[in-house]
Amino acid sequence: MGNEWGVDDETAKVMRANLEALSAGPGDDAGGHVQECPEAPWWRHADAMTMTIVVGAEVSTVAEALGHDLAAMERMLVLEAPCEEGASPLALFGTGGAVAIVEPNGWTTVQPDVVTILSRLGPTVALYWNVNLLSRFVVAHNGEIVRDFDPVIDGGAGTGTPLPEETGVDWALDPIATAAALQSRVTNVHLTRAEVFGTPHPTTTVPWPL
Repeated sequence: MGNEWGVDDETAKVMRANLEALSAGPGDDAGGHVQECPEAPWWRHADAMTMTIVVGAEVSTVAEALGHDLAAMERMLVLEAPCEEGASPLALFGTGGAVAIVEPNGWTTVQPDVVTILSRLGPTVALYWNVNLLSRFVVAHNGEIVRDFDPVIDGGAGTGTPLPEETGVDWALDPIATAAALQSRVTNVHLTRAEVFGTPHPTTTVPWPL
């Protein structure tokens, strides 16, 4: 991929700066957005976050793989979860034969070691972006990362063989939305804003990766 975590060269900074106007940032409160467009794709109006999909897995086994007790997780709207310094919420729920993991302002499940662990439960696709448009799209199967790139600066390059679903993808306009749509096609999981942000899910708080 283009740059590793927290490292930006000048070219990447310029590319990301040019895309800031296109990034989906917070406008009204999250509940208002859900009420206004509940059936819109989950990424519309979404702020910095990670969305990870584990195909064919069970919620309880995903929670266990992440080191959490599902029974101890509190069911709530993920955007209403308490904020703690150096930590962020993590919610998970089952959907269409897969498990979705939602991390507003977090990036635990896009870490290579975590993605590979999750992929032993089923094919895993993780998408992350932050407020500076540092981003990452990772695909892993059977404990091995098979695709890894930064949607903003790699333009479909990165490492691994491009997926069949990437054919014809134009990364130039809105790479975050494009990557989110690609994740939906690869996993065949099509989530709405209401499902992700407007429905209570088992939620916990996790420290930011070091």
